[in-house]
Amino acid sequence: MRPLGRAIASLILFIGSLGVSLRGMAEEPDPERMAREGKVFVEPTFVSTVATEGEYRLIPYGERRGRLGGTVGLSYQSYEPNDYEANFANQPYGGLYESPTLPMLELHTAFKRNFSTGSLGVELAVGRFQSETPEPEGEAEQAVAVQSTLTLTAVRLGAIYALDNMTTDPKWSPYVSAGAYVIFFNEELDSNSFSGNTLLAPYVSGGVDFPLDWLDRNAARVAYEDSGIERSSLFVEGRMLVPSSEEKDPDFGSSFSWGAGLRIEL
Repeated sequence: MRPLGRAIASLILFIGSLGVSLRGMAEEPDPERMAREGKVFVEPTFVSTVATEGEYRLIPYGERRGRLGGTVGLSYQSYEPNDYEANFANQPYGGLYESPTLPMLELHTAFKRNFSTGSLGVELAVGRFQSETPEPEGEAEQAVAVQSTLTLTAVRLGAIYALDNMTTDPKWSPYVSAGAYVIFFNEELDSNSFSGNTLLAPYVSGGVDFPLDWLDRNAARVAYEDSGIERSSLFVEGRMLVPSSEEKDPDFGSSFSWGAGLRIEL
């Protein structure tokens, strides 16, 4: 029995030593300990390392935006003063002027307070519009044709409410706005001019924002880190301008006009 006992004891000792060795091979070596002992770790040729490339992304819009914010943008409007009566001819705008030489282009900005699901802000916009009568054709028509230029500068101030945080990273955001506008006008015929401004009149509009950050998230991250741009978006909207209630004011109202533009949130 003694030889059998010694054999069993030797087998147990061998298995224990093998387990310790295997555990040591599975564990990641300690660089400091190996440096003290003057050893170098060499990976076995049958082990392949896996490298992962990190992608740094912005946290969702709804989580990163602050309590206060602001936007700037540029837009095109299909607006034309179709109910305006030309000063130098007894004709309405549509009967005298053709397509605008400068369509209504607006530069706008807004300051807003962000909430859990949306935002409420104050918007200010300045737009420019110009239209000219077409060049007359033929000598007979030149003698009687009226050639004039109508230039309008529109200034709007109002409130805007947007559901721009319905989700943490929305793909679209509806909004509505309302306020008052004034138009500075100037109509010229040769050396004669008719100019002034209307009284304040109301306007209403509504539209949808379409954020663009998802198209290139790396570019969005760089824009946020370098310039503080929270997000960029395209938008489409409809607007109605109520005519001035002052009888002497020209009628620059519009029942409906559509627009589109780019908005950047800072």
